Amino acid sequence: MTALLTRPVSRRTVLLSTVITGLGIAAASCGTSGTSGAGSTLRVALTGYKSRDTQDATTRRNIKGMTGFLDTTSYKSKASFLDIVADSPTATTSKIQTLLLGGQADVIQGYTVYPFYDQGLLIDLNKYYDKDKWQANFVDSIFKPPAGRVLLPAWSSHPTGKVSSPDSLDTSSVAYDQQLFKDFDVEPLSAQPTIEEILEKAPKLTGKNPRTGKQCYGLYYDPRSSSHLMLVYFAHGLDLGKLDPANPSQLHFDTDEIKTGIQKMVAVAKYCPPGFQIGQGAENWGSKDNTVGINMAVNPRSMIDATLNGQAERYAVTEGIRDRHGATPFVGAGEWAISSKCKDPDAAWELIKFLTGPDGQKYSYQNYGILPAWKNAGFIDAKTSPYADAFLKCATAARNVYFPEFMFRTFRPWMAAIVAQMLAGKNVDLGKELADQQSKAEAWAKEQKAPQG
Repeated sequence: MTALLTRPVSRRTVLLSTVITGLGIAAASCGTSGTSGAGSTLRVALTGYKSRDTQDATTRRNIKGMTGFLDTTSYKSKASFLDIVADSPTATTSKIQTLLLGGQADVIQGYTVYPFYDQGLLIDLNKYYDKDKWQANFVDSIFKPPAGRVLLPAWSSHPTGKVSSPDSLDTSSVAYDQQLFKDFDVEPLSAQPTIEEILEKAPKLTGKNPRTGKQCYGLYYDPRSSSHLMLVYFAHGLDLGKLDPANPSQLHFDTDEIKTGIQKMVAVAKYCPPGFQIGQGAENWGSKDNTVGINMAVNPRSMIDATLNGQAERYAVTEGIRDRHGATPFVGAGEWAISSKCKDPDAAWELIKFLTGPDGQKYSYQNYGILPAWKNAGFIDAKTSPYADAFLKCATAARNVYFPEFMFRTFRPWMAAIVAQMLAGKNVDLGKELADQQSKAEAWAKEQKAPQG
């Protein structure tokens, strides 16, 4: 999410901590008939927005709910909104599935919704995209295969459909503390830094700060959440092969480049703050008390504090590390999709067009600080969103690395544990461990229903 002068409500916070004010909302949104017909109220399930006006608990900043927003616009059809409240991603998935199975939601808003399509619970929007030439309105990289969002089939090199319309951009870039670079008399990072440049400058930023006397660290990454990106950076790209249930050995997790990448992740630990392997050491990122020179994985949301703390001029976001083809490794989007049980999909599409069009994305940006997916979004304010341009350039250059679900479910947690063990001085047979992970990846691949990659 793009940084604003006042802290927007985090969509993650909305997902995990929203409390529905009154069970009547759910009952009204679900309806008693179980279905909606032409001319009736469209029922919309939300995971990343609030249905009613609320207030950020930290900043006391008022946030307009989706209902209030729609009431003040030119959109004329009726829609009712239901907040999906859950304490985990699994619970969120379960609640969405229940609503879709029961025909109690016509439209859903979420992230990575294609599994519901695979279950027959969502429709392919391709004919609507074609009719309205809809794709042309969005940042092009969203539609570059392979992708885990928007396109169908997911992660296919040759998608044939679209499961959703995007309402936002997410991406990952590298940022740095310009003050620390000055303190240590180190040249700033390039707009598009290389991993070699970063590794050359990180040692020079590690040690006692000549100005403050504080211990500083050249580098920060969290192996639990960004070790997969570190593999990409060290290898100047990453090819994990393909998922084919009939030929599972086409997935490649036991490779020299992955082994080397893990070894390099351990090697750069001497430039990282204590506890980085469990996500500690960068708590002051975005503040005047920061002691980390380069942050290897920031998204729009993680740069909000720098603006709120009045430190926007101190911190710089790069346009991302590019692979050998000039691409950054990740772009994602928030998604709006239509239930296969919706009785008036044409009306649902018109609602989605409005909510993911310029008016809807302006609302999302102004209330939630979300980086818009709309091309040439003229409503972005460079003063209140100082990092938007860099993130947009990073996202525009993105081409998603194919990461099968096994990466996030099994392999990345394993990498984080291995890095921690190696740093603790334990004797790790990395070759044997990787062979074991390859066996597990192939076993997982055999259980999947369709090819990917």
